[in-house]
Amino acid sequence: MAEVFGQLQARVLACDISPAMLTVAEKEFAQFGVSVVDFKKIDIMNCEDIYRSGKFVVCWRLMQRVPRELIDNILVQLSKVAPVIIISFAGDSIYGRIRYYLRKMIFGGAKSLGGVRIRRRELESLLEERFVIEYSESVLPGVSAQRAYILRLKSDDL
Repeated sequence: MAEVFGQLQARVLACDISPAMLTVAEKEFAQFGVSVVDFKKIDIMNCEDIYRSGKFVVCWRLMQRVPRELIDNILVQLSKVAPVIIISFAGDSIYGRIRYYLRKMIFGGAKSLGGVRIRRRELESLLEERFVIEYSESVLPGVSAQRAYILRLKSDDL
């Protein structure tokens, strides 16, 4: 993503709870010559220090790693940072399970899908409680279970 933000000449606030991940991000941004970046250690369950600090939030490949019961709180926190969220989720489907088990048989790997997988209808119902889904698309159809969403906050009273 550093390359994209560099091409956009965007000012970036990169956040993570892990200092090690922030170091990785810092190196990646430097690799693409992006210099207008601030790095901040933030717990996604409490983003109070950065409320209303951006035009949009990008949260990529995180939501399939958190328990289902935390998703709503995370979405609330992200919506307090910016009114638009670009986010990805790993969906649950028969096709996805078959693809996962075939990949596991060929390449090896974890014994289960792991993480959180939510059926698309259930996920989109959850998202539509607070957001308008402006865009949704499979990231790599046939290869990845990731689906990207652009969400706009319905109301500003969270």
